[in-house]
Amino acid sequence: MDEDCKVTLGADDVLEGTYFCYDDYVVEVDKTAPFGNGPWEMPMFGPADIGKTYFYHVLHDCGGPNTCWGGKD
Repeated sequence: MDEDCKVTLGADDVLEGTYFCYDDYVVEVDKTAPFGNGPWEMPMFGPADIGKTYFYHVLHDCGGPNTCWGGKD
């Protein structure tokens, strides 16, 4: 987190393996239970999010949407 106790999650924070052009990926987070069905929003976190678990997905459009899912504490 930065000096204001905020962070924005990027594709390079959640993807493992060999990926190129992280700017070609979009990360969205679902902070509303039940998780996994939205609403999907920008992955910005602050003090109120500490200790909570959310679902996120990573989107990459290379001729059709490709999505991977995850949960992160």
